[in-house]
Amino acid sequence: MSKKIYIGLFVGITTGAAVSIFLNLKRNERLFSLEDLGGENEMLDKANHFLLLARNKVEEMVLEAQQRSSSIIQEAGKLLLLSKQKTSEMHQKLLAGENEEAEKIKADLDELILEFKNKL
Repeated sequence: MSKKIYIGLFVGITTGAAVSIFLNLKRNERLFSLEDLGGENEMLDKANHFLLLARNKVEEMVLEAQQRSSSIIQEAGKLLLLSKQKTSEMHQKLLAGENEEAEKIKADLDELILEFKNKL
């Protein structure tokens, strides 16, 4: 056989062995990193724990949002009823020619609406 064939075989075997050793080390490195993290089961337990905490937090946030929206709706209903009454009073005052009293009612109504907007 010629020298080129021997050199080719030597380079091929050396390269194959090097790649095999490299891949084996890479696989072992990955296994060690899993063990460093406590193994697959512990990682799953930690992930489950994290998901449960996240779920509980989201449920609390949803409940709080429901309560807040309910109170806002109730307060808006009260403000609407009061606005109807004040508007009716203001209309009566304007018909009676009591423009100053009507302006006071309008200013009070504007203040109530502004307070409600600021709460939002």
